[in-house]
Amino acid sequence: MVARAPDPAIGGSSRWHVADRLAVEFIGLLVDGEPTALGLDALRHGKPVWVPDLRARLDAPWIERAAALGLRGGAALPVVVGGQVIAVVEFFGTAGEGTATALMLAMATIGAEIGRVLARLRADEAVAHARDAAEGASQAKSAFLASMSHELRTPLNAILGYADLVDEILEEEGADDVRGDIVRIRQAGEHLLGLINNILDLSKVEAGRMPVLNERFDLGALIRDTADLLKPLMDRRNNVACLDLAGDLADVETDPTLVRQILFNLISNASKFTHAGTITIAAARQTDPSGASWFQLSVADTGVGMTEEQCAQLFEPYRQVDVRLARRAGGTGLGLTLCRGLCTLLGGTIAVYSAPGRGSCFTVRLPLR
Repeated sequence: MVARAPDPAIGGSSRWHVADRLAVEFIGLLVDGEPTALGLDALRHGKPVWVPDLRARLDAPWIERAAALGLRGGAALPVVVGGQVIAVVEFFGTAGEGTATALMLAMATIGAEIGRVLARLRADEAVAHARDAAEGASQAKSAFLASMSHELRTPLNAILGYADLVDEILEEEGADDVRGDIVRIRQAGEHLLGLINNILDLSKVEAGRMPVLNERFDLGALIRDTADLLKPLMDRRNNVACLDLAGDLADVETDPTLVRQILFNLISNASKFTHAGTITIAAARQTDPSGASWFQLSVADTGVGMTEEQCAQLFEPYRQVDVRLARRAGGTGLGLTLCRGLCTLLGGTIAVYSAPGRGSCFTVRLPLR
């Protein structure tokens, strides 16, 4: 048996599949890509072609050569994808007998199955190309934003610095009536700097350009310092911070800057959506069944809470579960996305439990190294 599968979509090139010595001799008589009458018929009409005796089809030079070798029967079946014939599979053999109806039905079934497989492969390839293009665009965006860190942060920090300087001068001159405007300028600048920091840091994580610098530090001290830093924010919302820290947190080895950033975002987020409530920050060591050591951080609030549907989309970029509350509180919906990215970068996880009217609890697990 000798079979050939030419693809008319790529200029008639073909692949020959050799089954025995006779096939080798037959292939030697043909030029690669040379059309056969059977293949051309299947290509033109989109239907299987069956010839029990090749000598009855003397409309191409190769038929006489095939008959001289003892090849008697021939068949060609089209492969159809999307209503178009994209390939023709040809078979030749020394036996020409058989039931034409049964053979034609079998060939049609085989051609249809091949077509379905090729269509699926083409669809998968198109999806893969689209995914690669989207990932490439995302990486290019992330790389660009990550490289803009200095250019965006430096002038904004200069603005904040000059605002402080002007505030000091006005305080010395006793111009309290205009100092309020300078305070508002600084508050707006700090808010904008926070948004820029989240956008740029998330882009660094996505682009794989966020450095991780492991060092040994006192986790309890880091948590207390971060809570003190955010006390003015909690005071503005009449919230109270409650610390629940285990006594063995001093010997922790990971990146303290990234841990502080995770904690800062979680406490800030809890403060924004809690009014006259309690924000509990807890930390403890853990050992899993495999013997690996972890430390767990949790930030729980008594705020508005969320539904299961809201929790499911909470860590997606630019998603804000309550647009009206988020607009009053400020933010871009990137803080929790950044937290998840940083946790992954440090080899850990973040999870949330919440219920409407009962507050929320975010739990971070990170390896102790």
